[in-house]
Amino acid sequence: MINLQGIRLIQKGLNQKEYTIYLTTATIEEIHKWFKSGHISADIWKRGKLEGYQRKPDDKRAKTIAEYLEGKLKIEETILPSSIILNIREKGCTEFNAFKESKDKPTTELGTVSISDEALPLYEVDGQHRVRGLVAIYEELKENGLHPYD
Repeated sequence: MINLQGIRLIQKGLNQKEYTIYLTTATIEEIHKWFKSGHISADIWKRGKLEGYQRKPDDKRAKTIAEYLEGKLKIEETILPSSIILNIREKGCTEFNAFKESKDKPTTELGTVSISDEALPLYEVDGQHRVRGLVAIYEELKENGLHPYD
């Protein structure tokens, strides 16, 4: 089970069907743990496979991100503000608990989202190289006895 604080957004499509999106944050330690345990996965596109939408991960691109985060690319500020978009494919495997009870049905709420183990893996829609770069730099820092937040 994965538990995160975040925002639940409910949007209506052109067909008036409701779509739920969760905006959350995760630490580098959480991303590392999820990736290493197989809870984050790239769904590689192959000719004839309908559900795949990612190209094969490129180790060189992930290494460049890790080097950027470590400062090897000599960039003054090393932040990674870009989002990573993960897809939950299994229906009914998330639970949201709003921090504040609402009388009407709001389209935006703050609360906690729980993702059950049945929903895993989370599929990378965008950010597969950022995930791998974060994992690589986390492991390098830990190997050298440093904490990623030092």
